[in-house]
Amino acid sequence: ETATVLWRPIEVQNYVNDGFRFEYEHSYDVVTAEDPLSFSVPAGRYHWDVGRVRVTTSENRAVNATLVAGYGTFYDGTRASLESDVTLRFTRHVQTGLIYIFDNLRLPGGDENVHVIRGRLSLLFTADLSWVTLVQYDSVSDRIGVNSRFRWIIEDGRELFLVLNQGFDARDEVRPTRTAPLAKLQWTFWF
Repeated sequence: ETATVLWRPIEVQNYVNDGFRFEYEHSYDVVTAEDPLSFSVPAGRYHWDVGRVRVTTSENRAVNATLVAGYGTFYDGTRASLESDVTLRFTRHVQTGLIYIFDNLRLPGGDENVHVIRGRLSLLFTADLSWVTLVQYDSVSDRIGVNSRFRWIIEDGRELFLVLNQGFDARDEVRPTRTAPLAKLQWTFWF
């Protein structure tokens, strides 16, 4: 039903992993009448092709970034996309980042501009103890999602996760929609 082939004919990196890459992607998808796509695409079989340029700076830097620009066909229309990802490492224990994704969709059923913003804060207390919080907003659903995860590696094969997922509807005013707390204890037995 779905397939993607990715080809990277050009990739250049220096010794600290700053880099440039050109990618070509061919995708195939079968859309059925009940597919919950956020844009209007008639049921059928689709092939599309996208070319992308990616520029990255090394993750060894206190500030690193990735910029990706792409253009190509998309279902029965076209898509232009831009993605930027900036990460700031304040110390080896505190990191934050911001990702912005923009897609300009031109489809026979209507045009759509999609904006997605993601923020993350990572607190890495020790190699075995971390707390990571992700916040995401997208302009199509007009919703905000928050995922906060505490992870403790007790020892190899034994971990504790405490997770809180919170959704918000941001259409007229920001209102909580769903809360999903989760606790998971993973214990591996060796024999």
